[in-house]
Amino acid sequence: MSQSIRLSAITDADVAAARQRMPRAFAAPWQQRVLRAVLVVAVLGWLGYLHWLFEFGKIFSGLERLGVIVG
Repeated sequence: MSQSIRLSAITDADVAAARQRMPRAFAAPWQQRVLRAVLVVAVLGWLGYLHWLFEFGKIFSGLERLGVIVG
């Protein structure tokens, strides 16, 4: 005979103990973390553009010369 678990029987202490035993089970999935990182970079780039009026064309065209400098 199988036992069923009722959500009302789970206490905060049970959740804390499970979180301590298996922290990765309670972490955000890697896809969500990657999406957040991409969004942060996009927002920072957009704010930088608004604040300093970056010209992304100049940045991308200057990447060729960066290779010469680094080399």
